[in-house]
Amino acid sequence: MENFKEYKRGNKYKILTLSIILIFFIGALVFIKNDYFLYKEIIVKAVDVSESETSGVTAEPDYTQKVEAKIMNGENKGRMIEFENERSYSGLFDYNIRKGDDIFVMLRDDLSVTSVSGFKRDFWPALEISVFCFALILVAAKKAT
Repeated sequence: MENFKEYKRGNKYKILTLSIILIFFIGALVFIKNDYFLYKEIIVKAVDVSESETSGVTAEPDYTQKVEAKIMNGENKGRMIEFENERSYSGLFDYNIRKGDDIFVMLRDDLSVTSVSGFKRDFWPALEISVFCFALILVAAKKAT
C-alpha cells in the first residue's frame, strides 16, 4: 500500500494523462455504439426474436425468425416494426438475428421490411482498436520511465 501511495505521489501527471485518455476511449466507444444518426440506411434494433424450424428444400434445416424491432434513425425513428427473416442452419447466405442486434434494412413507405442488408458492426472493431491503443500507450508510458 505504501508503494502505491509513493508511486501515486511521484506520477500524478502520468496517472492524470492516462485517465483522460481512458475517458476519451470510453466516450468514443459510447458515441460509436449510438451513432445511428450518421447513417443514411435505415437501422433497426432487434427487441424480440422468436424462431421456428421450417421444412427446407435442402438437407439442412431452415428457420423462420419473427423479429420485433425498433427503428433507430430516419423519419420514423422510435417506431416499432415486425418482420420475418428466413435463415438456414449454416447461415451462409442469410442472417441469424439475435436480440439486441443492430440491423440495416430496406423499408417500404408502409414500414414493411423488403430485405435485411446486414449488421451494424462498427463497435467491435472500435473496441479492439481502443484496447490495443490504450495497451500501447501503457507500455510506452512504462518504458519512458
